[in-house]
Amino acid sequence: PVIAEALEGWDPQGLKAIAVAAAAAQPEAVVVLFTSSTPAQVVVARGARSNVDAGALLRRLAEKFGGKGGGKPDLAQGGGLSAPSTELIAYVRKTL
Repeated sequence: PVIAEALEGWDPQGLKAIAVAAAAAQPEAVVVLFTSSTPAQVVVARGARSNVDAGALLRRLAEKFGGKGGGKPDLAQGGGLSAPSTELIAYVRKTL
């Protein structure tokens, strides 16, 4: 399962805490959370039984929408994505 959402009023540290907790609760899931503001911040986390590479997904987002960031296969963070959250969410769902 893919959980991709934009959350209003959260900073990157809050998004990270939510994404990590959601990935722990759903080990098969990939969780991609964006800030609702533009440029967007993003956190990508995967559950223990998912084989999606969070760092690779973040690199693809940055290539398409600008910005930067980094991470490991299980958790990645970035920012500066210059697209509306609806477009970012649609891209993640299409990619995964």
